[in-house]
Amino acid sequence: MLSEGGKYAFYLAAEGLQPSHGFFYAVVALQLPTSSEPLGKSPAVGSDGRLQGGSFLPSNAGQFHRMFLTRETNERASHPGPVVLSGAFALH
Repeated sequence: MLSEGGKYAFYLAAEGLQPSHGFFYAVVALQLPTSSEPLGKSPAVGSDGRLQGGSFLPSNAGQFHRMFLTRETNERASHPGPVVLSGAFALH
């Protein structure tokens, strides 16, 4: 996580991912046990299996508890797709 001038951003780097052909990876934040918020679509993952990217976090990021990298086929899905990576999240 990065911060500047009261704004926060995240940066994600991962290896060993399946190349994103016919789907995309998305970053999703968990606010409550049943509430999630999409944070963005990742850059395409090529044959090297590497993903790198980041984005600013919304103003309610202090409510997030976990972040997920999901596999998606629909940009307007009502629920996040299968979780590929996850980790705890807190603003400190």
